[in-house]
Amino acid sequence: MKPFLAVVREAVPSVKLSNYSLPNSDPCALPRVAAFTTPASEPFCAAQNHIIETYQRGEWLRVLVSDISYLLSTIVKLAALTSVVLFVGRVLITYGAYDTFNRPRFNSKSPAGSAERILIWLGVVAFTWSLRRAARTYVMLAETSAMVGEWYLRRYAPNTLAALHPRLRD
Repeated sequence: MKPFLAVVREAVPSVKLSNYSLPNSDPCALPRVAAFTTPASEPFCAAQNHIIETYQRGEWLRVLVSDISYLLSTIVKLAALTSVVLFVGRVLITYGAYDTFNRPRFNSKSPAGSAERILIWLGVVAFTWSLRRAARTYVMLAETSAMVGEWYLRRYAPNTLAALHPRLRD
């Protein structure tokens, strides 16, 4: 693989590179000539320049605090998402394992465990209710679809139906 400056010399022979004693690894340090900057290095250069300007203005503490708050909020969101996924998993496992899941009683010796069991029970009840509601909705939609199909078939004369589909001929 050729060094960066050798590639630039081949691409743009009219530019004199002997005046620049900059390292090849820093694309932001090279002058703004079209041959030196690539679209891939532009966002990196902009970010690096922004960091340097922020530090020089003395605003680095504000930026650090905002970055830390963003990081902490992301961690909290991930923790919330993980807890929801674990809760749904526990509800589904409990629903599948037991035919009937009776309401648990509150145990004053173990309030956290009792609260967890009650929350899981509420989740199972909500899941069971939503399954029953979905089944009722499916039955209603299937009956409606059958009624619409019958109406559509009665709407056309027998000759038209036979022309549409050969299996409907008498």
